[in-house]
Amino acid sequence: MYVCNKLLWLRQYGWQVDIILAQGGMARLRELQEFDTVMPEMAFDIQNYSEKKKTKVIDAIVKRIDADNVADVVIESTCISETLWAEAVAKRIGAKHISFLLQEENTIVNKGVQDFFLFKYNRKELFGIESASLTTMFESFRPIEKENSYWLPAYCNNVEADVESPYIEQLKCTECHYRIGMLSRLDKPFVIPAIKDFCQYAKGHQDKKFLFLLMGDAPKGSGILYQIQELIREDAPNISVIATGYLYPVPTKLLEQCDAFFTSAGSSWVCMRSGIPTITYDGNDNKPIGILGRTTQNTLFRGETEPPGDFSILMDQILVERKYKKEAPNFSDGLPDFSDHMKALEETASEKEYYDVESIKPETKTDYKLKRALAIIGPENYLKLGFLKDKWTRRK
Repeated sequence: MYVCNKLLWLRQYGWQVDIILAQGGMARLRELQEFDTVMPEMAFDIQNYSEKKKTKVIDAIVKRIDADNVADVVIESTCISETLWAEAVAKRIGAKHISFLLQEENTIVNKGVQDFFLFKYNRKELFGIESASLTTMFESFRPIEKENSYWLPAYCNNVEADVESPYIEQLKCTECHYRIGMLSRLDKPFVIPAIKDFCQYAKGHQDKKFLFLLMGDAPKGSGILYQIQELIREDAPNISVIATGYLYPVPTKLLEQCDAFFTSAGSSWVCMRSGIPTITYDGNDNKPIGILGRTTQNTLFRGETEPPGDFSILMDQILVERKYKKEAPNFSDGLPDFSDHMKALEETASEKEYYDVESIKPETKTDYKLKRALAIIGPENYLKLGFLKDKWTRRK
């Protein structure tokens, strides 16, 4: 949603925009369906490939950009592996390269990759999605002050809309005492711990029936939805589940049917704008932060003075004590303004310098095994095997 919003905003201001994907599949947003260039090699760090393969991939991307026919090129990358490739491409064509890491967890163990991100940080060409994102990222090898942890908002405030949905009537017709919702990608780390918290809460209220509205999905073959359903079936039979899969736009009337939400990151704001009390989860320890807009303003990382919350206490305060009640909805629409992103671009280092990412080497046995595997079966097949292994492990 962020990428879609920025695409449309940039086009309004005369930018030509292209999007290159690391993984393919059906685009859920209509505006993104025109982009079908997939470079699966970008799903893995650049040091995991031979010199010949690196050159081939970089050549293909450079040809796609056709930099000779435009005045300026700015490349934005959105995760660690893509950032390494983007730096190599930027160096080849003399482009400005910004790394805006959209992930909640960005652990780096390779010394060469650590040095690269320090280089980008020192040039103010590296941003996280929260004020604590870069602090957390660098804490293991080069601690930085929180006030110097550069970040930008990943605007996706127009994800909801007043549209009809068959799930609205399904929720209304399902007998229950409480309707609890979660909106998220299901492959996020907080999801399983949060659902375990929910199951534990339901077990403590066996005289009540809970309806769980599960909005979101995970990559095909991940097996996460199956794991969630099995977890609930075994641990909390008084919870019934309605799983919608991916939803876009998210129907506002569907959100308003719930009594409480729990989620993390950007989805928290969507849920909160419905007026329904929303418990947010920390991306580091996967424990509750608080109730957004009531006891906390944090959606991804808790503040320094915020201890981990207790899901059962928070949910009791919402459902039983009625301490935090439903409020009038305050949904958003229209295209976000990315002026702050452009200002951040202007404040980056003016001179063009690049890190030689092609000189980064694998450092561990695991790295060299991955490099050999990618050389033998290729990145697409390796990703497929990973999904199958993950699915089998979860089902066991």
